[in-house]
Amino acid sequence: MHRKTPAIAAAAMAAAALAIPAVAGAHTTISALQPQGSLLTSARGTYVVRSPNETPTQRTWKIVMYVPQPLQESISVRQLPDWKVRMKTTDTGKKDSDGNAVLAVSRISWTARSRDDEVAPHFYGEWPVRFQNPPFAGKLCFGFSQFYTNLENGSRRNPDIVQWTGAAASEHPSSCLTIVDAPPASS
Repeated sequence: MHRKTPAIAAAAMAAAALAIPAVAGAHTTISALQPQGSLLTSARGTYVVRSPNETPTQRTWKIVMYVPQPLQESISVRQLPDWKVRMKTTDTGKKDSDGNAVLAVSRISWTARSRDDEVAPHFYGEWPVRFQNPPFAGKLCFGFSQFYTNLENGSRRNPDIVQWTGAAASEHPSSCLTIVDAPPASS
């Protein structure tokens, strides 16, 4: 009997160790949808914000994305019928080729229109965005706020908010994209 106990304990510890990375890696992120592969300087692409619901009983009803400065003039958002989108914009004082004001988008929020549209436990939500990568290589980090329904009464009043804005090694890291230099054009 003593020989089975260490084996069971070792198996339980191994299972627990495997579970930790899944929970630690499950947070609101942004990643390339198109193109797949390296994210090149000045390339225009479609990206997706993904946010899993990491609670056993609460629902995610709002996501806020903080847009890095180099992308603020080139970002656009796909309209989704079940989520209301709001953008915080600032007039840059610039004009586009048609003479329209160029706006900088510093924050985008998605809010579920109804309780049925909220992200339930064990599910995740996706929100597409499109932008042009900056003309220089480097890291672009996006902060996110994830709003959960109130733990005690399930309402949106006094929500629990997780700020995914920390450093890579923190408990609540922001999500970063690495932009690499595009290969030189061949002649």
